[in-house]
Amino acid sequence: RPWNSMEIGAHRDLVGEYVNALRKTDLKVGCYFSLREWDNPLYNRETMDLFYERHFFPQLKDLVNNYKPDLIWADGPDSMNDKIWQVERTLSWLYSESPVKDSIVVNDRWANNTGRKHGDYYTREYSNTNSTYNKPWEECRGIGFSFGFNLE
Repeated sequence: RPWNSMEIGAHRDLVGEYVNALRKTDLKVGCYFSLREWDNPLYNRETMDLFYERHFFPQLKDLVNNYKPDLIWADGPDSMNDKIWQVERTLSWLYSESPVKDSIVVNDRWANNTGRKHGDYYTREYSNTNSTYNKPWEECRGIGFSFGFNLE
C-alpha cells in the first residue's frame, strides 16, 4: 500500500498545505523528489521498468499535475544510469507536456551519469573544485557528511 498522508498519519494533504502557503507569498514552490525507493520491492536493476511504470513516473506526474511546482529537486544519483531511469522520457514529459512545461526548473540529479548534462542548474555535493560552469549551480553539504541520521 503506498504511503498517503490523507489516509495514514496526519490525514491531511501536507504537500497541498505547503504549496498553498507558498502561493500566498512571493516565494516559489520547490519539491524534493527522491528517485530511490529502497523499501519498494520493484526498486532493483532487474525490475526498474516496472518500478518506473507503476511507481516512479505516476508519482512524478501526480506531484506535477496536482501541485504544479516551480522547481523539482531530483535526488537520484546512484548506480543506475539515464537509460535505466528513462531520463529522456521523464524530462521530455516535464518540458513538453506537463502543466508546468513553460516554467519548470529542475536540477541535474536524475541518474548517475546526468550530472552537468540535463537540467536547468547543476547540483554538486561535497565538491572541492574550482571549476566554472556554464549554468547556475548549487553546492550541497549535509551536517557531519550526512543528510540523515549519523550514528557517529
